[in-house]
Amino acid sequence: MIRNKVFHYLLFMIIVVAGSMLLVGCGQSKKEVLSQYKQSVQPILSELEQEGKKWDTLRSRSSNGQISDLEFAVIVKNELLPNMLKLQERMESIEPNKELRATHELGIKMISKNGQAMNEVMAIFYTGDMSKITSANHLLTESRELERKYVNQLEDFLK
Repeated sequence: MIRNKVFHYLLFMIIVVAGSMLLVGCGQSKKEVLSQYKQSVQPILSELEQEGKKWDTLRSRSSNGQISDLEFAVIVKNELLPNMLKLQERMESIEPNKELRATHELGIKMISKNGQAMNEVMAIFYTGDMSKITSANHLLTESRELERKYVNQLEDFLK
């Protein structure tokens, strides 16, 4: 009988310890969740920032006559657009914590809008349709709005 009680006590303790270990692993603080998320997206966001700088430089060089429209189109087609698509794929491959999924979707949409804007720029050169400039600018504006929402939601996550 004592042996049976000892067995039940040991079984109970094993369940308690195992359960505690599971809860500790699942019970990350919001700060830890956000830190892990930031570590996974930071390289992507840094590269996105670099692509934004390339875009600004390219537009400036084009408007100053330092490069032709054709050179502009080739750089967008061969460099900026493929890089944007790769960044979007990398962002989509991240599986964030349940609490950050909606915020993460904003980040994906932000990058997607940038890629769509690059496609509109390419369409200008292939079709000659100058209304695509307005469309591209609208997409870039939407991307900046999504970026602000994304950053704000990440900041609000800790509140």
